[in-house]
Amino acid sequence: MNLHQFPEGLRAHVLSAVVRYGRQGIKIVIGRLEEGVLPIRVRQENEQEMAGRLTPEMLRQQTGEALSALPYALRIEVDSESGAEA
Repeated sequence: MNLHQFPEGLRAHVLSAVVRYGRQGIKIVIGRLEEGVLPIRVRQENEQEMAGRLTPEMLRQQTGEALSALPYALRIEVDSESGAEA
């Protein structure tokens, strides 16, 4: 993840969201910003109990909410290993 692609005022917000969700077992990988679209991959780590796993739609929603302050279109993809199938 290249934090320098974000305006200085948003870098802490992005890093905070990635760390906060990482502590909850949700891995967020942010790609390179291209033409105003920010690609994001998200997955729930395997250590999580199956009962506590989020559906792919819930992962997309939470990731979108966490990064909603960014002035870019978010393209969020959920890795197939995450939760139940959509």
